[in-house]
Amino acid sequence: MVALKKIVRARMFAASVAGMAFFAMLLWSAPAAADRQCGTEYWNTASAWSVRPNADGLTVGTVLASATFSARTSSIDPPVMGGAFEVAAVRLTTQGYDSATDSVPVSGNPGVGLRVKWNGVTSLAPIADLNMHPIGAPIPTSLASVASGVLTMSNNPEYTASYLLELVVTDSDAYAGGGMTIVQTGTLMLLAKMEPNPGTTEPAYCGGVPTPTLPPASLQAVTLPIPPTPTCEFDTATLNQTVALGAANSASVARHGTTRTAGVSGEKPFFIQAKNCGAGTIFHAYFTDALAASSTNDYLRPAGASNVGIRIYHDNDTTPVPFGPAPIGSTLPARAPITTGSVNAAQGANYSLPFTAQYVQLPDASGSASPGEMSASAKLTIVYP
Repeated sequence: MVALKKIVRARMFAASVAGMAFFAMLLWSAPAAADRQCGTEYWNTASAWSVRPNADGLTVGTVLASATFSARTSSIDPPVMGGAFEVAAVRLTTQGYDSATDSVPVSGNPGVGLRVKWNGVTSLAPIADLNMHPIGAPIPTSLASVASGVLTMSNNPEYTASYLLELVVTDSDAYAGGGMTIVQTGTLMLLAKMEPNPGTTEPAYCGGVPTPTLPPASLQAVTLPIPPTPTCEFDTATLNQTVALGAANSASVARHGTTRTAGVSGEKPFFIQAKNCGAGTIFHAYFTDALAASSTNDYLRPAGASNVGIRIYHDNDTTPVPFGPAPIGSTLPARAPITTGSVNAAQGANYSLPFTAQYVQLPDASGSASPGEMSASAKLTIVYP
């Protein structure tokens, strides 16, 4: 008989820590006239991350978290009215830019990218002749105006430009979620202009902080949703079963290395049942000789002095199941596993893994198979990738 000991489940999944950050460089130059100046305050406002509540149904482009930041530009000269303004920007550029999601990779977090979008402009007073980049559209790939107009206010003219940061899925298979710290990986260039004195032909270029971090410190840490680990239910009867082979004449026991058809005498089928599996579950099964955990044979050694062992076949395979050490931590064995499931499987899928146990004479045995009772044991480890 062959006893299958309780299955040890090992869940394998990639750890995800780390991330990325940016810094933005604000271009500036001297004002058009010595007595007319403007300034930019970086950051005027930065919101907290709004994080997606769960990781169900992730696809490329799914927004995992979003936040806004803004910069305020104002006149630091005597009050004027009707001053023109313009905001120009160029998208974050860095190695690994993903055109499908308009994002750059978040270092150390496979499957995650960060993109920057235009989020609009506001003023304390109405803005005339407003010409603006569509709200929600990515910042352009080359330096271009994202907003311009005229400030119709008589006192302390100012405007606030807003930007949207989004962490997005770039590879749903690689994405693992979890905590991350954003580190610098590129630059976003912004340019602010203001014409404090109507009729000035060369508006002032506003400076402020020349190399602020993007995102600001409050947004450099975020915890993203972790995808649910696909699992199945294995009942006790499946995990701890005893397979009783039929009686066989010692002369009919297959010799090691012979074909599957040579060992049909006394063979016994058995099944491993996986029930109520999660959607898209795929799992791998590895067999280990419970009496010789390091053995890499294609048969189980007997518990006693018999020269007969047990070989196992999966489904209609013509080669026996290979045995070997069980998976440890995130390290998988070199031998090929028995793989079951499908990424397209619906929630609640059930699987029945068919196996057949046969007698086999040990390769180092001489003469005929030893008559009498014999037993062997196997351990089955299930791994969810």
